[in-house]
Amino acid sequence: MKNSTREAAKTTLQKDYFLALDKLLSMPPLEWLVKDLIPKGGVGVLYGASGSLKSFLALHLSLCCATGRDAFLSKPCKEAPAFYIAAEGAGGFKQRVEAWMKHYEITPEYFYLRQVPVYIAQEDMLKTLMAEIKERNPLGEHSFVVIDTLSTSFTGDENSNDIAKFMQKCTQLSKEIDATVMIVHHTGKDQTKGARGHTSLIANADFVIYMKNDHRESFVKVEKLKESPTGLTMNIRALCIPLDPKAEIASSLVIEEAGGFSATEDDSRKDLILFRHLADCHEESVTQKTLVQQLVDHYGWDKGTADKTIRRFLPDYTAVDIGNHIVKREGNGRAQRHIRIQAKDTVTSPM
Repeated sequence: MKNSTREAAKTTLQKDYFLALDKLLSMPPLEWLVKDLIPKGGVGVLYGASGSLKSFLALHLSLCCATGRDAFLSKPCKEAPAFYIAAEGAGGFKQRVEAWMKHYEITPEYFYLRQVPVYIAQEDMLKTLMAEIKERNPLGEHSFVVIDTLSTSFTGDENSNDIAKFMQKCTQLSKEIDATVMIVHHTGKDQTKGARGHTSLIANADFVIYMKNDHRESFVKVEKLKESPTGLTMNIRALCIPLDPKAEIASSLVIEEAGGFSATEDDSRKDLILFRHLADCHEESVTQKTLVQQLVDHYGWDKGTADKTIRRFLPDYTAVDIGNHIVKREGNGRAQRHIRIQAKDTVTSPM
């Protein structure tokens, strides 16, 4: 009786914004635009201090998406038209693109540069931008939009809730044109305090990437990724590529990987500690009981924390990608559970 009443009630709804369980479970899985760095869809932030080469990284990622080439080793990109709003220092992008094309020996066919800033929070300018992108993307493919930088595309107060309204407009842009939007931003005077401005910028972002480059170290760090482990760090380097020797500016820089991603030593990130431990396990299978004891012995965790961490980050009968390995927790009853560990290069069939 209750079910028939519910079905009858559904027919009276003009619009139903709630998903039933069957529709929820039939939704497609999340995808990467750039593996381990940028999810497909949503709005994110790439930030760093002045001189950290964040614009060079943003351009590199855009050109990789525009060509469909790997951004870095084992970091493939989905091919997507790239739209770069270079509202800050657009004059040097000619040399940057030429250097990138020369170094990687490929020509991007679907890369577009906009030298005029767009104030995203202003509805008329946002609609103009969406129309421009749709005109250059007639097939309606998923695209990658870079806003470089926030300060040149924003007219409000960075330290106020104006930032939340700006992020809402970026989300609108992402949804209406089916795009991943990445905002290039600066740190404040105190670089240890993270991105400059109101906390709603990071709070409302789907992904956050931090970039540092100085005389001591150069790296990219994933600080936030919804639905995926964070804390991954990659060393990078900037190569000087010679161009026309007759030009006043005869060279430009290109970003390149200088070592693979690695887990940070952040003790608060128990998921990364668990994954690193499994990757270094040198065993094809380990029981959950044994793994709990190993985490207790190696890292000083209590058994309850170890058991909870395993169950949270290794869901039942789900293959989990932890970098160079695939792991899967199987078995009946907690005491009989075991975790299979398989190197990716030996995987021949789904686990």
